[in-house]
Amino acid sequence: MIIWFNGELMDEADVRIAPNDRGFLLGDGLFETLLARQGRIAFLDAHVVRLSAGGNILGIPLPASTRHLAIACGMLLEANGLTESPRTALRITLTRGPGPRGLLPPDKPVPTLMISVSESPVPATSQSAILATPRRNALSPVSRLKALPYLDNLLAREEARSRGADEALMLDTSGHLRHHAQRRAGTRRAPEDRSRRRHDRAAAPRPRRRGLSHQQPDGPDASVAHRTARDTDAPADGPVAGGL
Repeated sequence: MIIWFNGELMDEADVRIAPNDRGFLLGDGLFETLLARQGRIAFLDAHVVRLSAGGNILGIPLPASTRHLAIACGMLLEANGLTESPRTALRITLTRGPGPRGLLPPDKPVPTLMISVSESPVPATSQSAILATPRRNALSPVSRLKALPYLDNLLAREEARSRGADEALMLDTSGHLRHHAQRRAGTRRAPEDRSRRRHDRAAAPRPRRRGLSHQQPDGPDASVAHRTARDTDAPADGPVAGGL
């Protein structure tokens, strides 16, 4: 697999992330997962706006413009022979880059920017889901960012698997539905949540358009629901641990 890493295409075996990269050590970074169909990338501008906005909040400069990233994604798809693939997932990962030991970031960060790619399966039209035990902290500014740490989602997805469900729905500490653990599609949010997000400048409008059906569960477990999804241009984020 060919990776786009800090402005260069290279084999994944040759990619070297610095041992003191803060994304590796502290999860100090952001990511976006995009969907391409036959080489056409959906909602690239919106993804870059959100990535850049999150970087501004964290103080991580995005070292590439939307045009630069579009060219890089196109080159990456071509290098991996995926320009004609019906569904391809691209993941853009941005970290603060190398830094000194400790929590305080460097005064002048040198960000690490990487784009990886893989074929993306067609999402299932119907899935079972549970309400997961882990909760999202609605008061944390990180809850409004596409940040690298995904342990809550991982635990929720593992809980779903252990209980025989396909997906986990996560609530925040106020009991509002936040999202799916696997983030393959955004759910229809409660009115209170939508109102709160309208005042949240940290996140660009989400390009996901799948809905959560209001069917009752088939079995006795009232925490299991069923989701019916429409296959739109929504990205398939892949595994819980961060996509690609």
